[in-house]
Amino acid sequence: MEAKNKNILIGYTKWIFKWLVIFVVIIIVILGIVYWYGEEYLEQEIDVFALNCKRNFLANNIEFDKDTSHFYLIRKKRGEEELFGIYRGAYHSQGFSKNSDYRNLHLLARFFGFDDDSYVFLDQDFDSAFVILNRKNLELRVELRDKETQEKTVIIRSKCSIISNDAFYKEVEKITKEKQKELKI
Repeated sequence: MEAKNKNILIGYTKWIFKWLVIFVVIIIVILGIVYWYGEEYLEQEIDVFALNCKRNFLANNIEFDKDTSHFYLIRKKRGEEELFGIYRGAYHSQGFSKNSDYRNLHLLARFFGFDDDSYVFLDQDFDSAFVILNRKNLELRVELRDKETQEKTVIIRSKCSIISNDAFYKEVEKITKEKQKELKI
């Protein structure tokens, strides 16, 4: 009789242990999904629109090629209405190398706000530089603002057109490969 009771207890213990392990695995999977959703999925940046811009003004009478295109991508965080930032190709970042991936874009400026006509982005490197995109005529300008007087000095002015996100990535990939060929190391 005693051997039968041991078998029942062993069977019951195995049954409880099995369901405890299943329960713990389910909890771990649920926590992993919640973590991924909160940390990864919601933090993803979504491409909103891309721009092809040609400069028509550079401050201090600096020479520039009016036919050269400059490509920008505007992104927002998933689930948010507000824009997040304006990006350029990886070849604009300080860490650009022969191994840089064209999909690793360089954050030029973070969204700062908007006024009646324009989106305003604050430059990542210079807190007195603003990238302003006019929503009506698609003019992109870079302004320096004096911190004390708020006097504005336009240093770059470009006329832009909206292009597809695919066209943006194709151009950035092409330019990245060209710039990488120029590098010796």
